Amino acid sequence: MKTPNRYLSACLVLCLVVLTHLAWAQTTSPSRLQQISVEGSETHTVVTLRIDGDRVVAGTLEEIATEPFRLFIDLPNVIPQVEPATPVASGGVDRVRVALNQSSPPVTRVVLDLNRRSAYRLERDTKSHTLRIVVGTPGAPESPDATRHVGVDEEYAKWFDRSARQVDHLLSDAQGGDVAAWAAIRDEVDAATPPPSLQLAHDLLATAVRLGAVALGDTHTGERSPEAESASAGARLFAARARALVRDATPLTAGVRTAH
Repeated sequence: MKTPNRYLSACLVLCLVVLTHLAWAQTTSPSRLQQISVEGSETHTVVTLRIDGDRVVAGTLEEIATEPFRLFIDLPNVIPQVEPATPVASGGVDRVRVALNQSSPPVTRVVLDLNRRSAYRLERDTKSHTLRIVVGTPGAPESPDATRHVGVDEEYAKWFDRSARQVDHLLSDAQGGDVAAWAAIRDEVDAATPPPSLQLAHDLLATAVRLGAVALGDTHTGERSPEAESASAGARLFAARARALVRDATPLTAGVRTAH
């Protein structure tokens, strides 16, 4: 029997330690909310939040459906570098307020003060690192019955499903895939910031990716050692658990919720 690979054993232990740590604390450097811009008309308003950083920022747009009407979004691991209040006074929005709602780990809250209930949605541009809050319907009359909530949790779940499938595909390869493929999926997972409710699932997937890369077969013989097989089995276990957490998570985008 081969002597266990000390490097692989150390890697497995390190992955478990890091996973446990990440489950309780955000370890990445905080991003910065650098700019708020507003545009629109009498029927709608678009509030754009520009965030500087190397990670996609998640957040769920919430509505307070009793007077005074408001929309708000909490941005995890983001610190504000903008004015605390931006006057708007158009398209149903009176002003935008920003404050650090939690210092460690940092959470920035953005609040839109409304003068009436309106339809709304949240849009995310992952390339430019911007979030767009659209209040009202361009060119259409306002209607409280049209209010809808399109949250980023649903977008993250779709991204997670696609990424988990890529991990499964690589793990099903007889040689465990290739270095370039694992590097690509690792970079994508590292660049994404999950909503707080799915942080543990994201950390599990990240650990599965790292173990999967360790489990690559020998590039010359195409064979994998018993240690590499163990790493592959661990990666499958972490990936399965991550999928279960996402699958069982209560959807946050099913209809309009009233915040208190």
